[in-house]
Amino acid sequence: MRYGGSSQVSGKAVNFSVRKEFVPTLGTAVAAKVVDAGQPVVDTVTSGVDDGDSWASGLELRASGWYFDGLGVGDLSEPVMPGADETAKEFIARLGTMGFRPSAYGEASFTAPGQRVDVRATAEPGGDAAYEAPRGGGFGTWVWAFEVEKLSDTARQYIGKDVVSGFLEYTETNSNRARVSVESTVTEHTGVVGSELSDTITVDGFPDDHGSFDGNVKLGIGADRAMAQVSVWWAGDPNDSAGDEAYRPQGETPPAEDSNHRLIGVWDYPAVNGRIRVGAGAPDAHGDPVHIVAESHGWYVFVWSFDGDDRVMPASSAYDDAWERVRIWDVARPRKPALTTQVEPGIVRVDEPFRDTARIVGDVPEGAYVTFTAYEAVEEGAVPGMNGVLLDEARAEVDHTLFEQTVASPQVRSPKAGLVYWRASLRSRDGDVLVSHELGVEGETVTVEVPGDPPAGPKADPEPEKPVLSHTGAGVVAIIVVGSGA
Repeated sequence: MRYGGSSQVSGKAVNFSVRKEFVPTLGTAVAAKVVDAGQPVVDTVTSGVDDGDSWASGLELRASGWYFDGLGVGDLSEPVMPGADETAKEFIARLGTMGFRPSAYGEASFTAPGQRVDVRATAEPGGDAAYEAPRGGGFGTWVWAFEVEKLSDTARQYIGKDVVSGFLEYTETNSNRARVSVESTVTEHTGVVGSELSDTITVDGFPDDHGSFDGNVKLGIGADRAMAQVSVWWAGDPNDSAGDEAYRPQGETPPAEDSNHRLIGVWDYPAVNGRIRVGAGAPDAHGDPVHIVAESHGWYVFVWSFDGDDRVMPASSAYDDAWERVRIWDVARPRKPALTTQVEPGIVRVDEPFRDTARIVGDVPEGAYVTFTAYEAVEEGAVPGMNGVLLDEARAEVDHTLFEQTVASPQVRSPKAGLVYWRASLRSRDGDVLVSHELGVEGETVTVEVPGDPPAGPKADPEPEKPVLSHTGAGVVAIIVVGSGA
């Protein structure tokens, strides 16, 4: 019997690693189309995959977000899309060349499609400090991306290139509402029945083009409200002027109308920045002259208000603002006090001391005092009174037994060049403004120059001059200096 041979073939086993790339997607939408100044900005980000693709089981992908704010109406063109092979870094750089740079950032992590994350914008990439919508308003928009260079080694095996969303996509764009500031003062703080009343109101914070935006349906943002309103209220005891004090304006908002509170009138004015004259024949927004006459004793209060729109927050002056009310008497009070103010000196250099003085002539009620406010230096032509202060309502006591006297503010110094505007006010014991003046009146502005510049003119004596006696024959003059300053 013959047996056939056999052979054994040995070989090396080969292992094949099989993987499938997939394209993740990002669905995004701002949580709120309108955000007020100072509030956080939140975006809702949802993960997904391209049709026909499958997310690798348990694979974590981290997305990066950039938020751009301060966009104007002219920037609301069609969305800007990334190129087919443009990375997120390249796209953000290209937006920078167009004048758009991120102001806030976001991050989100996903392990499967269909997951949703609400992302609150942060002030720094990867930071914890929350970003707050800017006071100046403007539109804002997000860009989101899966960046290959920021993914894990495992994730890079599945993701071939960056996935980047567009700039100014409709669902990703919101309006940050600006916060408006209003500063105002009535022309005269006291008067008698029959006096004509007027007010000067300075408004700042509206977008420069406010009133011209008709809205954007695609973005879901409404049109501007073109008008603000000024209302005048009366408060008092209609039967007895002695009872008017009980109805001194209280609270930020006007009360409901009743026998002691009455709305005198409401007038429209453009909802824009600048200075508004109300009353004394100055026209309203419709060109009609406005005259406001005090027909009864009591309190008259001017209130400026704006109802708000999708670009600007609602705003109003306060009903109990002492600068905005006039006390009306049945008959003239004798020897109404007059206030004459003068800064000393009128020209200084940065960090040199200066102050304000106030000369008071007339009857002053017991407990009266003068307040001094100095605003931070601004450029010539800037609206005064809408910035910070160097001195805030510094108080100087007044002697009610003197018919004529001069008081002075503490000294202040300005760390920067420009114009420093002052305001001095004589107030009653209860804080009512008896006499004051508008910002920018002659003698109440200090020019602060850069060190090394030749002085623009001679400097005044830093000590207040002894005031000249008025023709009333008063024989006593007091000079009171408050504080020594810096």
